[in-house]
Amino acid sequence: MAAARPSVKVVAVLPPSPEELFKGFTDPDKFQQWFMLDWGQECTTDPVVGGRYELKGETPTGAKVSCDGSYEVVDSPHHLRFTFLWHGDAAIQTSTVPETWPQPMDVTFSPVDGGTEVTFVHEQVAHAASGEAHREAWELGLQMLAEVVGGEAASDRLAEEFGMLAALMGGGGAADLLEEAGADK
Repeated sequence: MAAARPSVKVVAVLPPSPEELFKGFTDPDKFQQWFMLDWGQECTTDPVVGGRYELKGETPTGAKVSCDGSYEVVDSPHHLRFTFLWHGDAAIQTSTVPETWPQPMDVTFSPVDGGTEVTFVHEQVAHAASGEAHREAWELGLQMLAEVVGGEAASDRLAEEFGMLAALMGGGGAADLLEEAGADK
């Protein structure tokens, strides 16, 4: 029997309410704003058990990418479970993020003093390096989610960090992004 694939868990306390954060995962406009930044060109969601979502876009390097999945648990505003799978140019499948199978995502939203505790679990990542890349991406992504559902555009700093990380994970555009941003890394 094959060994179980590892999971990545990120816990964050964010200022918006559980209702606002839950909507950030299920409202197509909000989901696209924080999840794909300016890469996103199209987003559809049908947040019911068995319903599907899909995001389509293009990276700064011109690679066509999309992700999609289906909703397995929709308990607004407390719990959301869905599958997740990247599609796109071969560059999206790198040695850092090699997953080519649907991966379960489990998100819970619990009210706490100062906002909402969000527990995000990304299951079935390929290996430790992939898990670390996903952990970093989800930590930044949840910060951007909080900004977007709070009525702000994702801050330039977060958008830049997320864009560079996503490029590293999905297609080698990091050098171009760093050069465009004027970063010396």
